[in-house]
Order: sequence, then C-alpha cells, then structure tokens
Amino acid sequence: MGLPPPAEIDPDGQAVVALADATTGDTKTLNPGRDSLPTPVLRALAMARGIPLKSGAEARRELWDTFDVIIDDLTSRVLVLNLPATGQGLGQWLTDAARYGTPFHLTLHQLITLPIVPPAHHPSDRRGPANDVRL
Repeated sequence: MGLPPPAEIDPDGQAVVALADATTGDTKTLNPGRDSLPTPVLRALAMARGIPLKSGAEARRELWDTFDVIIDDLTSRVLVLNLPATGQGLGQWLTDAARYGTPFHLTLHQLITLPIVPPAHHPSDRRGPANDVRL
C-alpha cells in the first residue's frame, strides 16, 4: 500500500499509531524496528524541515513533535494540585483529588480520551500559591 502525499497528511496532534493507521492501515507500521518504513518517513520529515536526520529515540520524538505527532500519550504526564474540573471520569477524579488536596498525575491519553473543562479563575479569586491553577 502506498503512502498518501505529504501534503495530504495533517497530523494535527494525532498519535503516531493513529497516523500510521490512517496512512497505511497498520497501527504499528511506523514503530521503530518494525520494518523499513519508519526510516524513509523520518528522513522525509527531516528533509521537509531542512534538518539532519539524527539517530536515537529522543531525536525521533523531537522530529515527530515538530509535526505535532504524539509518540506516546501514556508516558507524557503532568502533576496537578487543586484542579477541580467538569467532565466524565477525569473531571470527577480531579475534583475529588482537589477536594482532599491530593496531587494527581494526568496523562495526555487521559486528556484526549476524557476531556475536561477546568473552572475559570480570576486574579481576585486567588488565596495563595497552592490555589493557583496553571495549565
């Protein structure tokens, strides 16, 4: 199966597995070490940005990142404190954690699959650094 021309690919924050599925029909085809396809794809991406193709996992992540492609949505995490939110599942968990002052680790996967809406805060609402909300 041939790949669509690069101009027709709009990753816009897609996970690499979704991009692989959309372009080849196989979610694992762009995984390193899977077959020979990742190398020419990464080479084309580097050429499109006018940068040299470097080796190693960190370089691959950085290159995919320049095209807004998410390599791993489970290991990318952020620690939040006192962030109540609305939304099924994750919003409820965050609100419960905030109620008890418990730190909570969010993954990108959670934010994508369980969208939340944090409350609007105004500077006059702040009662101290522990109550600040920064996203």
